[in-house]
Amino acid sequence: MFLEESAWWFIGGMAAAIVGRGIVTNDKVQDGAYKGAVACTTAGIQVRDRVLETAQNIKDGANDIYEEASEEVKQRNLAAQKRAEIERRVREKVELEIAEEEAALAAAAD
Repeated sequence: MFLEESAWWFIGGMAAAIVGRGIVTNDKVQDGAYKGAVACTTAGIQVRDRVLETAQNIKDGANDIYEEASEEVKQRNLAAQKRAEIERRVREKVELEIAEEEAALAAAAD
């Protein structure tokens, strides 16, 4: 009653083929596989959408930071220009006063 090892392998292969065919042609298995594929695809799309949304949020945040920094630089430059203009006017006034005082001293010395 003992068969050779290769015969047992053949019998096992045939049994696996019969069971496999039954599983593959079973409507419930096909429906489950279809639902599983749809679920995986849906999950993949949701992940992609979340990644794209996160990337857009990062981009928007970076643009906001850039705009704020640009505005701050503009404000600093404007303040520096105003200070330079005030300094120029003060310097002109002081130089004029010095020139007037030197002229008055020169006139008094003559």
